[in-house]
Amino acid sequence: MPKLNFAPEIDDAVDEYSQLPPGWYRGHLTHSYFKPFNKGGGVSLVFELSVDYNGRPRKVMQFNTWENESSPEAKKWGHVAIKKFFRACGNPKAESTEECHNVPVEIRLEQGERFNDVKEYRRITTQLPTEKMVQEDVVAQQAKAFDDDDIPF
Repeated sequence: MPKLNFAPEIDDAVDEYSQLPPGWYRGHLTHSYFKPFNKGGGVSLVFELSVDYNGRPRKVMQFNTWENESSPEAKKWGHVAIKKFFRACGNPKAESTEECHNVPVEIRLEQGERFNDVKEYRRITTQLPTEKMVQEDVVAQQAKAFDDDDIPF
């Protein structure tokens, strides 16, 4: 029988939903769906997120109140959280969560009772500039200085 030699940092009690240390993580929305409250009276919009933890993907879930028969305030704050996510993914006027699936964002997690709590999102700002770094007419002008047919090769 082969000797397996497990790495010492492998913990069999850890799964993909185990809590992560509080802080900011890069991640993206992988799935979103409506789920009725366990005891009725409302509906949550569930976000399943994948975050990068030391090069390994980990799953985090966020439950956003979408409808709540007994608390219009909870519904309001659920909608606010969803709009903040849309802004973070760069699509503030999104009409469907699918428009923000797989868009990289930064996610701030805190320790929860059993799982991490998603506290806020922010847009990843390390993007390449959209304008050209060098203007084409400047390149053509510089290249023209080296257009000399008198150079013997």
